[in-house]
Amino acid sequence: MKQCNVMIDGGTTNTRFILMHEGEVLTRCGKRAGAGAAEQSGNKPLFSAVKETLLELEREYDCHITDVFSSGMITSGQGLYELKHIDAPASFEKLVGAVKKVRLPEISETVDFYFVPGVRFLDQPESGKDMMRGEETELMGALGDGDEEKNIAFLHFGSHNKLMLVEKGAITNSVTTVGGELLWAVTQDTILKSGVGDLLGGGKAFSLDGQFVRKGFANSEAQGLTRALFLGRICQVLEDAEPAQVLSYLYGAILAADAEGFRRMFGNGVDRIVLYGRREFVESFRLCREEILGERAREISLGEISYEESENLSLRGLLKIREAYRRA
Repeated sequence: MKQCNVMIDGGTTNTRFILMHEGEVLTRCGKRAGAGAAEQSGNKPLFSAVKETLLELEREYDCHITDVFSSGMITSGQGLYELKHIDAPASFEKLVGAVKKVRLPEISETVDFYFVPGVRFLDQPESGKDMMRGEETELMGALGDGDEEKNIAFLHFGSHNKLMLVEKGAITNSVTTVGGELLWAVTQDTILKSGVGDLLGGGKAFSLDGQFVRKGFANSEAQGLTRALFLGRICQVLEDAEPAQVLSYLYGAILAADAEGFRRMFGNGVDRIVLYGRREFVESFRLCREEILGERAREISLGEISYEESENLSLRGLLKIREAYRRA
């Protein structure tokens, strides 16, 4: 019977599993069980989902799982094992040294579980306090050859939009917003819903209108976010804007509010900004690059990690951490 190991990326809503054998991916799967649901129902469903999935994988692939490496919200108080954040700056070596090995008999008597901690940022001059769980592993997967000598700002767009600073290979700061969740909320539960139809909630593909993205950005900067959001309604009713135009406008308005917190981070000698995550926010950032970066717009290079590639960042980071941990 072959020996296998599993990588787990634990999110707020979903938990993703990757079964590995001798460095090769055998399969990927996910369960709709995460730390967010544990806020209401406790973490028993998550424990059950992990136990069931490991047993299913062993049966289907005729293997014995020896160890599991995990990162993300699975290390929170609502996850499998609560692990305190480590303090920034967080180098790769510091992350590896903080990995916690435990046994979870509720899941398995034989599997070793290894948990990668999140990172916290206390009283940073640019941003105050912030924290991350899971992104630290993605960042280690995103860093390439030569990046340890650079200062890179990684900007991830999702339910939480997060700007993360990596200086010479160490994670030093981050700023997090609820930009993605706010976009969902205003398009589903406010008067703005009629203006965008089911473009967002229905998952329909649409093309951003650059003119409306810039208009939303400018209104948000000039008049504040809440006024700018209502002006999205004005676009619909008084200017006969199409749903794609209204939604484009809202992306711009929310991006402008996020940019207020992000701008302070670009003064730290940043060499490059790497964008990844939700395509529409990434494109909006590109459209409003000069407004966001000001005089530094031409100095800072802009890179992008494709959605397909970003799906593998956590795996790459976990594999690097596992290999270094086993060598130590």
